Amino acid sequence: PVIIVAYSGGYMPAAYSLALGGAAGRIRGVILLDALYGEEEKFANWIEGARSRAFFVSAYSNSSHDGNLALRARLRRDGVPVEEGMPDGLRPGVVAFIDAGDVSHDDFVNVAWTSDPLRDLLSRMGR
Repeated sequence: PVIIVAYSGGYMPAAYSLALGGAAGRIRGVILLDALYGEEEKFANWIEGARSRAFFVSAYSNSSHDGNLALRARLRRDGVPVEEGMPDGLRPGVVAFIDAGDVSHDDFVNVAWTSDPLRDLLSRMGR
């Protein structure tokens, strides 16, 4: 199984990997860390097609707020259940958006809602 994690401009290769990468059946989750600056359509299409086998979490600061609002609105319009805030667990079907508030983009991977936010998220897998 594969978990894609992207920070900042890493949204671009993540989006294209989901859309064109050929490993769709192996991807079990996507974690975006202040990384949704575009390609919302690619992420939405993947989420809508992969919900039964994968999770999607986007944690963001003010820096990528608008992209997260756009994707969340698109998913809701399409009838995809969306969680706002930290999910209890990361399992297939979870689609969550975490507003970390006024956190520095430069420090997001190291200190967002907690120190080592990626470790916090990965520890929730399988719960």
